[in-house]
Amino acid sequence: MLKLFDLRPDERRPTLWAALCYFCVLFSWYLIRPLREALGIREGAEALPYLMIGTVLLAALTNPLIARVLDKRTRGDALQFAYRAVQVCLLLFWLGFQLLPEASHTWLGYAFYSTSSVVNLLIVSVFWSLGNECFSSESARRSFGPAAAGGSLGAICGSFTASLVPDGLDYSTQLLIPAALLLYGAILAGRRLLANAQTHEARARAQQAFHGSAWSGWRDLVHDRFALLIFGYMCFHAIAGTWAYFVQAEVVAASGEHVTKFAYIDLSTNTLTFFLQLLLVGRLVQRSGVAWTLSVLPLITIVGFLVLAGSQTYVTVLLFQTLRRAASYGFSKPTREMLFSVFSAEQKYKLKNLIDVAGYRVADVLGSSSRILLAALNTGASTLCFIAAGSGVAWLAYNQFLGRVFARRLAGKQAAAGAGGEA
Repeated sequence: MLKLFDLRPDERRPTLWAALCYFCVLFSWYLIRPLREALGIREGAEALPYLMIGTVLLAALTNPLIARVLDKRTRGDALQFAYRAVQVCLLLFWLGFQLLPEASHTWLGYAFYSTSSVVNLLIVSVFWSLGNECFSSESARRSFGPAAAGGSLGAICGSFTASLVPDGLDYSTQLLIPAALLLYGAILAGRRLLANAQTHEARARAQQAFHGSAWSGWRDLVHDRFALLIFGYMCFHAIAGTWAYFVQAEVVAASGEHVTKFAYIDLSTNTLTFFLQLLLVGRLVQRSGVAWTLSVLPLITIVGFLVLAGSQTYVTVLLFQTLRRAASYGFSKPTREMLFSVFSAEQKYKLKNLIDVAGYRVADVLGSSSRILLAALNTGASTLCFIAAGSGVAWLAYNQFLGRVFARRLAGKQAAAGAGGEA
């Protein structure tokens, strides 16, 4: 089966461990994601824009702390420290739902919504930072597709398991325990990934500590044109997702069985994503290039929002979200991670975590503010869909430019490495 991915012999073992690590990460997340979505609309979808703004404030407070923690730990320790901290958070929320009176569950649910939103980006970002450390730029083109497919398989298992749980907080909150345990599996697989990294140099770098202040990631972002371009891409990507999320929430909130319906959307998305990553991603990137692979999602975004502008039912939302999110996870996610392969090892950790989290949070503010404004103007979701389709056109052109800049940056890095080797 490994031959399906066109992996070289020295890439197979680290790729398998990367896939297993990501499997555990997304299995854990998709066990609790439907619970998060249901808690967010427990008192109606109208609270979502304000919840997202609260999430932005929480991220602004925690991001400098995360950077300071990285400064004091080796790169090999960063993943397991982050995942253990998330385990503690999950267990504390489980205790809160078990011990606190039901009257407090609404506000506890809002706290869980914001915290899990920040945690989700952290656990995924830390994994891909480790992957960028363990694979060269060339190997990443072949290995990131199957590694992402391992995550999608875990997401399928998580969303399928969540769909089997009866609706209601008494049942759904019990999933917090296995979600925490799965992160321990991710820690073990991450250790094996480091031990089986392609080169001795990669293993040695993993034992080096970070240097610089907690704000060095911001300095790198401001002074590096390509990093700013990636940040812009993340804003386009995330704001489109935020708008689609609002339409989805409004449709699901109008019906019952919230956890189950969110789980079905996750399950269909993750199943399609798995097959895309298994069969297409690596070959598409190698044959079509980064620019065109990144352009798949904007094309789906444009068409999907135009359809939603005329028909906002659970079926159309299910189909659009399945295609959009599958393209995001199947094409855009592994391809986007390749963009960071041109940075130094330390920049990969600090810049990537910063861009991932800050890009999403900026988009949350813009998306939430626009939804609040449209609601104040008494305009419906159809107007939002037309705006989103228009932004998709701009995003498509932006991705083409980003892909060309990446190709030049990568060629320059490879030329410099070749010159250094000759010297």
